[in-house]
Amino acid sequence: MIENRKAFHNYELIKSYTAGIKLVGEEVKSLRMGKGNIAGSYVSDVGGELYLVGFNIPRYPKSSNPNYNSKRLKKLLLNQKEVREIKSQIINKGRTAVPTRIYLKKDVFKADIVVVKGLGKPEKKEHLKEEQIKRDIDRELKDFRSS
Repeated sequence: MIENRKAFHNYELIKSYTAGIKLVGEEVKSLRMGKGNIAGSYVSDVGGELYLVGFNIPRYPKSSNPNYNSKRLKKLLLNQKEVREIKSQIINKGRTAVPTRIYLKKDVFKADIVVVKGLGKPEKKEHLKEEQIKRDIDRELKDFRSS
């Protein structure tokens, strides 16, 4: 499983989708080995279909394909209703769609795609303060319950 943990810190999550990914053989083998990087990748509309841009899958070590492109666009497999929803949401200013997780489910690689809104520095700071307060409260309650 490949995760994009920074997405949870850098963005406000709006809506989540699950999509299949169209891959070639050596990409599948490389992903099964745990290789791959989704940091900095995003979803783009190309010709009416959604693609993952910037999803880097390194070359499979035993591959003999000299023309392998590790950063090629990977097509997302979604139904038309979901494609329309994502497109309408990423048209809004300040919103984009990013993958947060790539995982294997019943021999098929899936991606969790989340429509997000970017957070500015003051918003990130406020979010960190709120998380710290929640942790402090939980810690106090835990100590109170155990005594």
